[in-house]
Amino acid sequence: MISSPYAVFESSDMTTETPVLEHESSKEGIFPLSLDNLPPVDAADKYGKIMVFTPWTGWSLISITATEDYVRGLFSTHWTHTPPTPPTPPTSTNDTLKS
Repeated sequence: MISSPYAVFESSDMTTETPVLEHESSKEGIFPLSLDNLPPVDAADKYGKIMVFTPWTGWSLISITATEDYVRGLFSTHWTHTPPTPPTPPTSTNDTLKS
């Protein structure tokens, strides 16, 4: 059993796999990342971004074209889709303050 999200780095042989956290929606989930397992190009949002996880920095928003660099140079271990953009707030604060 894996005891922490950093178990891959605590393992002496670096072959221990971290669990994949799946969510209900097919556009959500945390997926393993390696040079042999890069995300597909269509995984990026409309701005060409995905999120990658690196144990010592946490989650970073990056261009999908930079994924291989993050795996090689920063040892990113997981990727996920970007969250949806929140709805646009009202343009006037008076709209929300009406009683």
